[in-house]
Formats: sequence, C-alpha cells, structure tokens
Amino acid sequence: MMLEGIKLLQSDPRTQVLLLISKPPAPSVVESVLRQVQKSEKSTVICFLGGNPGPVSAIGAVPAATLQEAAYLAAAETNRYKG
Repeated sequence: MMLEGIKLLQSDPRTQVLLLISKPPAPSVVESVLRQVQKSEKSTVICFLGGNPGPVSAIGAVPAATLQEAAYLAAAETNRYKG
C-alpha cells in the first residue's frame, strides 16, 4: 500500500517533495521503499523513527531522526521555502 502511494506522488506533477514517516519497518520493506524512492528525481525526506539513516542517505534521500526534523527538512526541500 505504501509503495502505491509513493508511486502516485512521484508521478504527480504538483508534488515537489515526498515526506515518508514510519515506525522502523522490516528490512525487506526498507529495501522495497528505498528502491522505489531511488527511481524518482523528486526530493524525498524519510523518517523511519528509530531506524538507521545510513541506507536512506546512501540512495540520495534525506534522512530525518524526528518528526520535527522531518517537517523542517521537507519544507526546506521545496522551491518556495523562504526559511
């Protein structure tokens, strides 16, 4: 289900940035989500709460450790942010 949502947002021309927030998923889920994120040119901020940020950084996505950090980073990735 999450992958289908990611695909839809990636194909939406009005979506500038994706922000993915989740409890730490199973390793197989992390792999499939990161594979899908890697297919897109869109900036993606990923917050797997308590998860390892290494794999997120390795694919070129932006890791976030907290909900507040995730929100700030996603806003900073948009074209219209003036923070």
